[in-house]
Amino acid sequence: ASGLRFSADSLWLAATVRPKFEETRQATRERKPTPKNKLALMNLKTGAVETIDDVATWTLGAGKSPWLLYRIDSTPARPAPARGSEGGAADQEAPAEEKPKADEAPKKKAGHGTGTDHTLRNLKTGEKLTLESIQTPTWSSKGEVLAFSISNKEGDKDGVTVLRFTGDKMERRDLMVKMARYSRLTLNEDGSRIAFLTDADDYAAKESKWSVYWGSTTGTPARLQESALKAIERGYQVDAASSLRFSKSAGRLFIGLRPEPQPAPPTVPDDEKVNLDVWNWKDPQLQLVQLRQVAGLRNRTFDYMVDLASGTGLQLENGDRPSVQVVQDGDGSWALYRDSDPYQMQTSWTEGASDIYVVDLATNLKRLMVQNLNGVLVASPSGRWIVGADDRTRELFSIDPTTGQKRVMTGLPHPMFDEENDVPAMPSPYGIAGWLDDDAGLLVYDRFDLWRVDPSGEKAPQNLTLGHGRRAGITYRLVRLNAERPTISPEESLVFTAFDNDRKGWGYALGSAAGKRPEALVSGDRMVTGLVKAEESDRILFTIQNFETFPDLWTSRMDFRDPVRLSDANPQQKEYLWGTSEKVSYRSHDGVELDGILIKPGGFDPSKKYPMVVYFYDRSSQNTHRYSPPAPSASVINLSFFASNGYVIFVPDIPYKIGYPGESAVNAILPGVHKVLDMGFVDPKRVGIQGQSWGGYQVTYLVTETDMFAAACAGAPVSNMFSAYGGIRYGSGLVRQFQYEVGQSRIGGSMWEMPLRYLENSPIFFADKIKTPLLIMSNDQDGAVPWTEGIQLFTALRRLQRPAWMLVYNGEDHNLVQRRNRKDFTIRLSQFFDHYLKGDPMPVWMADGIPASEKGRTMGLELKMP
Repeated sequence: ASGLRFSADSLWLAATVRPKFEETRQATRERKPTPKNKLALMNLKTGAVETIDDVATWTLGAGKSPWLLYRIDSTPARPAPARGSEGGAADQEAPAEEKPKADEAPKKKAGHGTGTDHTLRNLKTGEKLTLESIQTPTWSSKGEVLAFSISNKEGDKDGVTVLRFTGDKMERRDLMVKMARYSRLTLNEDGSRIAFLTDADDYAAKESKWSVYWGSTTGTPARLQESALKAIERGYQVDAASSLRFSKSAGRLFIGLRPEPQPAPPTVPDDEKVNLDVWNWKDPQLQLVQLRQVAGLRNRTFDYMVDLASGTGLQLENGDRPSVQVVQDGDGSWALYRDSDPYQMQTSWTEGASDIYVVDLATNLKRLMVQNLNGVLVASPSGRWIVGADDRTRELFSIDPTTGQKRVMTGLPHPMFDEENDVPAMPSPYGIAGWLDDDAGLLVYDRFDLWRVDPSGEKAPQNLTLGHGRRAGITYRLVRLNAERPTISPEESLVFTAFDNDRKGWGYALGSAAGKRPEALVSGDRMVTGLVKAEESDRILFTIQNFETFPDLWTSRMDFRDPVRLSDANPQQKEYLWGTSEKVSYRSHDGVELDGILIKPGGFDPSKKYPMVVYFYDRSSQNTHRYSPPAPSASVINLSFFASNGYVIFVPDIPYKIGYPGESAVNAILPGVHKVLDMGFVDPKRVGIQGQSWGGYQVTYLVTETDMFAAACAGAPVSNMFSAYGGIRYGSGLVRQFQYEVGQSRIGGSMWEMPLRYLENSPIFFADKIKTPLLIMSNDQDGAVPWTEGIQLFTALRRLQRPAWMLVYNGEDHNLVQRRNRKDFTIRLSQFFDHYLKGDPMPVWMADGIPASEKGRTMGLELKMP
């Protein structure tokens, strides 16, 4: 089941039921029609479940609506190559275009498809109603109005209709009936107003034009006046793909204009066509980035704003001003516009600096507010303030948009920007928690605590958690239990997530917007997360987990007292050896206090000597108490699987020194490994190491520095920082230079500025020092790390006659996606470590390899017995 939804009265549960995996796979193998989805309706009073076959789409009315709308998938069942079909689009019939005779009624144009039948059902009374030939059904946000267009075969019922629901009663109103096409039906929040696109006024033309209609859902919509559209700039138009949306008050309508289509280029014979990309050094973005954005750019729209009361319009956006945000949910008197520096965009690895303008919607004039900003900028809910965080200066500031006056928020004793930033880029702010009512204050975070700051600068900052977070080492973050309420009352009780940085436990605490030491509601060596509160009571839902405990669903009152477990989703776990997880602390070679995760295997006996695998990725100790379900792996060791099979696992944190990422890994990982070895239950001759991507690179660096590991596996590793520096992240089209200069690789400059750092941190130049057997996974469609990086390292080790294997999953990306490949990798990874760390026989693929002539005929997974 998926897409579960409760009815507003809590009496029904609806869900899509997908065909079982085995059914779909069998149908695919036998080239039979793929089974279709079903709709399941559970009566929560009786527990009875009703199933409706072949349901393509369904929606429940929001708010108090008891109505369900669904469509049966009537498309002919066809054999499908893959599972997971959601059902086809609405049946579309395209009658041939015929010229009507003089005495005949007009016929529908070619390409004007028909709608499909939907069923509307009242879950409370059981009443059913068939809605024939409908398209684009749209509910109001509270479920009181349903709008749809009609397109029947003859065209005589074409139009727009709304259904208004009051309790169990339903009122139908046909707002417009005319042969035409209708699209982009849009309702305001309460369903009192509607807007849509139609070519009704020009339907008979060969190339009909589209118009905007709007009006009350209890009246008759009218065409938007030409005077309201006269400000549309040359080169832009309303067409069938234009978007529509109301402002929150529904006093404004925003229309997404589209650029007018350009004339088609002259036809060139196929044998003369040239497929060519021209890369120009002045291009703001690389050609690969541009090619990935083609569809989005061709389909993007530019906002045009219409004031519905006055009938006047204003074009907010165009190609030179592509992103304008009107404050107060579209009802404000001004808008924000960010003008990014095109030169900075050339780098392709940073947003670059931006100039920020305020646009006066009465005059369409813009005024510069902030120049050369690196960072975030937001408007307050009422539009009274603009607040920003400048990553470069590490300042929080406010601006009065009416005067342009800028104030830096001073008096904060602790950094509001990442204290632990260890990449050669500007640190990010800890973030904004929210606004008080009437913009009376802004709530912001430091590393541990919550602060109230005054945008006007008249009041000193107030620590709302009274500094308890920093003193106790607890990181507090606000939980917004009512997402519909945009602001916070100054006296409101506040609920925080509470992360204990020492014990690594996650819980919740109660505080106040007036200022109060947070009171722990639930804590401990576990993770309590996923808090959800009922709308009309203080009943809450949450999950509790640690490494050994599945995150079942629990409920209690808001005080977390007398919790009741509602689910037992993983009872079979008791049949298996599992493992335990705990924090371990130690000092790096640099003298830095570090934490790591130590996982002991199921049935642990401290008198035994166990094999150990070290796995890592930046900092992970915050996940000490996270549950790890066994599953086929996309790229890394599965923690519970390896623990269940007799391995100790160590996951260390790594802080970095800019310019020395490889050395940083050595300084952090090796003393952590020695700390665990000193505990006495790990065999120092049976320690392996595994990492993926950035972790894969560090594995390859480590084995050039130490021989302490009996085996190592590196997934998608960079081996040569010179060749990787100028490569492309094919998934995004970005040049990889950003990775090294300002990103995760942490070199801190270009390879011309710092060639020795690139050399010293490239394992390929020190491959002759590698004695550790190495397993590499580099997939041939990796969009993040070029698979040639794995090839370089593998061929180097082959040339040096060092034991090495490389797994290349054809057609797979950075991390494995297909389940069959994940299963295969999990088996091979286990066999690799089982051989070197447990003494098991080598499998055939390791001992003898798999010749290309045998590819697909044998997998080589069987063990080669002596």
